[in-house]
Amino acid sequence: MSPLSGESGQVPNQAVMRKCRRGVVAMEVRFASNRLERCADDYREAVQEWGAPVARRYISRVRVLRDAAAFRDLWGNRSLRLHPLSGQRQGQYAIDLTNRWRLIVVPDQPGNDLVIAEVTQHYDG
Repeated sequence: MSPLSGESGQVPNQAVMRKCRRGVVAMEVRFASNRLERCADDYREAVQEWGAPVARRYISRVRVLRDAAAFRDLWGNRSLRLHPLSGQRQGQYAIDLTNRWRLIVVPDQPGNDLVIAEVTQHYDG
């Protein structure tokens, strides 16, 4: 059983709920792939994909993103270590997960949406 989930091992899907805990309308978080969405909602699947430390941090970070009212609010959360990327990844942002693992996100300015693009190892290779 996950330390982040209930009895079933499933994390409740909060994408349907557009209100964050503070009662403010939250930005919509979308996923670039079904695999990323499944891992955000199922601890066991995330562990199979990346291992327990990365899985825990990924699910935790997705919860923070889902609770944010707007992308600009994430800059105030220093623990995310949110930073813009450059070069071929200009327009994308990275959020640190563990060690060399990072979460790549792309804000959609007009709709106040955020797309989770990928989980990758920084300087892989």
